[in-house]
Formats: sequence, structure tokens, C-alpha cells
Amino acid sequence: MSLQQKLAPLLFEDEEIDPSASLRVNVERSRNIDDNYEDVIQARRSDSAIAKDRKKRNEDNLPVHSSNTVVMVELLLNL
Repeated sequence: MSLQQKLAPLLFEDEEIDPSASLRVNVERSRNIDDNYEDVIQARRSDSAIAKDRKKRNEDNLPVHSSNTVVMVELLLNL
């Protein structure tokens, strides 16, 4: 389990979606589209992730943060 997965409850991460399960679909080739272009299907966010984003708190009512904030706090604590 990665650090990001362990910290997911405290981050703006969707805990119900498997990040390794992203879907990719080839787009029909067109004159206006680069030959190497692939469209990425955006995953639907779970209701809990939407609520976490809206309230800025997780299910345990703890504040959630961006991963950048967590890294900055870690850097400051290790100065």
C-alpha cells in the first residue's frame, strides 16, 4: 500500500476508485487529430469524494488537504 493510499482519507482523493483501473479508448482518426492521440475516459467521482470536496472534511469530520499541503508540512517538520 502506497503512502498516498494510506493518507487518502486525509487527502482530496477518491477512496472508492482504484487508480490502476483507468480506461483508455482510441479515438477514431481524423485529419484534425494527431495520430498518437488517445482519449482518456474520465472516471465518475464517488458520492463520498464529492461530499469530501464540498465539505472539506472526511467521514470522520477531520479536515482534508491537498497532497501538496501534506508534502509542505512534512518538509517544514523536517527542517
